[in-house]
Amino acid sequence: MSIKHSFVLLDRDRIAQDAMAGRDAAAAASSWKIEIMHLDPNLEGLLLRLHPGQARRSIAPGDALKELRKIWPECRKPPTAAQLRQRFDLPALRLPLGTIRSCKGFWGFSACDAESGSRLK
Repeated sequence: MSIKHSFVLLDRDRIAQDAMAGRDAAAAASSWKIEIMHLDPNLEGLLLRLHPGQARRSIAPGDALKELRKIWPECRKPPTAAQLRQRFDLPALRLPLGTIRSCKGFWGFSACDAESGSRLK
C-alpha cells in the first residue's frame, strides 16, 4: 500500500490566532507537501456531525464542545484515538462521506445533501 496524499486537519476557528502568532500553516504544509483541510468550525464540530441526525448541523465554534458533550458526555478534549475507536466504527466514518454528495458540505463549508447515517458503537 502506498500513500498518495498526506493531509492535516486544522480548525478553521484558529486561522486568525495562528496568523497573529506568526504561524503560517500554508507555508509549512507546502514545504512538507501536505494538504490542509480546514474543519469548520473545528474538530468538535466535525465530531458532532458524525452522529446520526447531526450531519447538517451548523454550529458556532464556542458552542461545538458543549453541544458535542450533550450527545457524547464522555468526550474529552482532545479525544484520544482509543476514545474515537470506541465511539465510531469504520463503517460509521465511511457512510457520511459516501452518502453526502459534497464532501465539502460534510466538512462544514456548505450545506450537506444527505443526513449522516453513521452508527455508534
